[in-house]
Amino acid sequence: MNSYAFDVVYYHEQPFLTNRRLFAMADNGIPDGIKCDLQGNVYSGCGDGIHVWSPGGILLGKMIIPGGVANFCFEQPGKILALNETRLWRVSFDPSVTGALLRL
Repeated sequence: MNSYAFDVVYYHEQPFLTNRRLFAMADNGIPDGIKCDLQGNVYSGCGDGIHVWSPGGILLGKMIIPGGVANFCFEQPGKILALNETRLWRVSFDPSVTGALLRL
């Protein structure tokens, strides 16, 4: 499944999405629960876990989680809470990684 990037432009003080282009492709499942870290890397729940892409759309790696991931959230630095249909997972990785939304 494909993920797309857009430019945001303003017409009459209203935002519009323009210049649709391919950002990344998930090779397992449909990307869901898309979030970013403070470095601009993009994380998405997929059919086999969480995929991570660079700001330019290069696949950096996958966190394989049995049953895939429907949604997730950044917890404290270096930690993610991931959910699928039957389980809640706490994933630990490099503590320098911080979620962008709440700076967690």
